[in-house]
Amino acid sequence: AAEKWGLQKRFAYAIIAKFGTSKRRVLAAFISVTGFLSCWISNVTATLLLAPMALSLASRISTSTDVAKGYLLSICYSASIGGLATPVGTAANLIMVDFMKSRYPLAPEITFPVWMGYGVPLAVLFLIVLFLYISSAYLKDSPADALIDEVKSKEFLQQELKKLGNLTWPEKVITADFLITVILWIFRADLIFSGTTCVSWKGCFPGWANIFPNANYIRDGSVATAAAMVLFFIPARDGKGSKILDWNTAKLLNWDVLWLLGGGFALAKGIEDTGLAQFIGLQIHKLPVLPIEILLLMVITLCVFLTEIINNTPVAQVAIPILCGVSEGLRVNPFYLAVPATISASCAFMLPTATGANSIAYSLGYLSVWDMAKAGLFLNLAR
Repeated sequence: AAEKWGLQKRFAYAIIAKFGTSKRRVLAAFISVTGFLSCWISNVTATLLLAPMALSLASRISTSTDVAKGYLLSICYSASIGGLATPVGTAANLIMVDFMKSRYPLAPEITFPVWMGYGVPLAVLFLIVLFLYISSAYLKDSPADALIDEVKSKEFLQQELKKLGNLTWPEKVITADFLITVILWIFRADLIFSGTTCVSWKGCFPGWANIFPNANYIRDGSVATAAAMVLFFIPARDGKGSKILDWNTAKLLNWDVLWLLGGGFALAKGIEDTGLAQFIGLQIHKLPVLPIEILLLMVITLCVFLTEIINNTPVAQVAIPILCGVSEGLRVNPFYLAVPATISASCAFMLPTATGANSIAYSLGYLSVWDMAKAGLFLNLAR
């Protein structure tokens, strides 16, 4: 719906204009906007939206291809990094949350606040490292050049915002719908500040799902589905009798990703139910004991480089059940291995084929494989 009515484009241009119009300020804006958008939408969609903007802006403020390269790399990489911040940011996150809920039903649920408690600081740290690398490697110029570039980029942004006009009714509704959805996600389950249970508001904030007889049936997916369905009934007020969201728009959704996710959940469940994960865990337990820190480093390294050649979804689908079995065999908390593996599976920066965002940036013709490999290796090592 946001894409249909142009809300994402308006948001991106407005934020970029607020940041400022020097090369480095624009870079910071692209990284921030892409990172934020990819918390809630797919990294491919975020890259498709912002990459053309970056090229248009780069062509007006510099004749050097380095600026375009830097902006494209920043967008495709921050799209992957931003997905780390929320449970819905990437498919790997959803797979881990769902698997942990089904395998360890008595364990505390990984809710939005819990995930964002470590996901947001981690994503912000990675984005800062990305900004420092891109600005030092691709945006070098003299103070005089920087002043000319700033004037040109400011004129371009003002022109684009003027074309968009005032905020429309559909854009206002979609913004409100999005904000309400995020609030419902965050406060769905109990927010516990001290202790392990939520009783009579002592050390906690009770989740709104508790008003229902079976609160466990209310999941983040329930909230997202309800929020989307509402848009099918609200008039767009465009004089054509259309709704803010219709089936012609909804069917453009990337349905193959949903099939991939569904197949992944089935695969993870099969690995669990057949006893394969437990079997591997027992075999690992028989091997010479490695320090858990060394094992963790091996898991992270393996997941990082596997996702350079394999999509992060199947990597997470196979790795998480097996790592849970290994954790049980070693008698360590399964989250200790599963969470770093999930995060590492989303950190594929080196090859154009590693993620959809990388492929889009590479296909625009400005980047070489070496450009991506060099920058990606630095980010993998820095991470």
